[in-house]
Amino acid sequence: MKVSGLQFIYSFCIRGRGGVILKERVAEQFRRFAVNECHGSSDLYEVLVQQIAEDEELLQLASYSQPGQPTPNLFFAAVHFLLLNGTEDELSFYYESIVEKPKPVEQAYQPFRHFCLQHREEIINILQTRLVQTNEVRR
Repeated sequence: MKVSGLQFIYSFCIRGRGGVILKERVAEQFRRFAVNECHGSSDLYEVLVQQIAEDEELLQLASYSQPGQPTPNLFFAAVHFLLLNGTEDELSFYYESIVEKPKPVEQAYQPFRHFCLQHREEIINILQTRLVQTNEVRR
């Protein structure tokens, strides 16, 4: 099957709030987040980011974050915020901050994905209206 140049370009892009953002750029932000922020710190996020980086629908959702904001941080914060503020879902059973004995993180991706797609509009609203303040050493 022959693909036109425009179809080829579109297949590697996703539409975000600020226009077209390269899917691979957003995916790479999640991959870097896994290595630089999650490894040795959050097993749950480390497992999730690797799969998010390959999931076009979740990359598209995450792309609604404001320019200059750390997309993975804000995306995970939006989900966590909804769970902490009473949005009941199976996903909460994977978070140490919510339950005493969380379920195995290796099983968390499908509940995470389902939650994100089910609460898409709420997550987009948070991504577009909230900011992340990270406390980085030597900043």
